[in-house]
Amino acid sequence: MHSLKENMADILLPAMNPKERHKMMSALLMDMNAFISIELAEKITTLDKTTQYRERKEGHFPKLVSITSQGRRKAYRIRDLKEWMDKQAYSE
Repeated sequence: MHSLKENMADILLPAMNPKERHKMMSALLMDMNAFISIELAEKITTLDKTTQYRERKEGHFPKLVSITSQGRRKAYRIRDLKEWMDKQAYSE
């Protein structure tokens, strides 16, 4: 069974090869200023939660944003993480 995300991709971007689809989906998420979880940020950046926390505290990592009215659920803006990753690539 496919997830809703995969089904939407098939509907919105049916004729694209996987690489083109990935680029288009990434661009759409960036334009929408979408959010990703701390867990997904771990996979993308290879930094575990503890390191993310330490780097955030020192001002070297993007800030978390509250995505619920009570502020219990937090996530990163994709745009912020991409900017951080771009800076890391230039500093190497």
